[in-house]
Amino acid sequence: MDAQRIRTTESGIIATGEYGFPVGHLGHLTEQQEDALVTFKELLASKGLYQPASAGARASHGDCLLLRFLRARRFVPEDAVQQFSDTEKWRAENQIDTIYENIDVKDYEETRRLVSMRWQG
Repeated sequence: MDAQRIRTTESGIIATGEYGFPVGHLGHLTEQQEDALVTFKELLASKGLYQPASAGARASHGDCLLLRFLRARRFVPEDAVQQFSDTEKWRAENQIDTIYENIDVKDYEETRRLVSMRWQG
C-alpha cells in the first residue's frame, strides 16, 4: 500500500484512499480498532446479545458483522451496542430469522415477478 495514501482523520481514524477501505475491515484493523472490537464483544456478551465461540460452537455473530456496527458508529463501542441492540430487537419483532422457514413459495414467486432482482441495494 502506498504510504502517502494513508491519513489520520480528525477523529483519529486511519483511512486509505478516498473511502478508507480496507482499513476498519477484518484483517486491516488498527490497534485502536482491534481494542474497540474486543470491548464491543465484551459489552454485547455482558448484555446477553453475543455468545463468544466455545469448544465445538461458533460465535453467535461473526467479526465482519460486528465490525459493520463499529464502523457505523466510528468505533465507539458503547454507541455500537445501542445500534446492535436495536437491530436485534427489530429482527426478533419482525421474525427475520424465520422468514425462510415460513415463506409461502407461491407468494415469493409472485413477488419475484414484480420486483427486479437486479435493482437491490
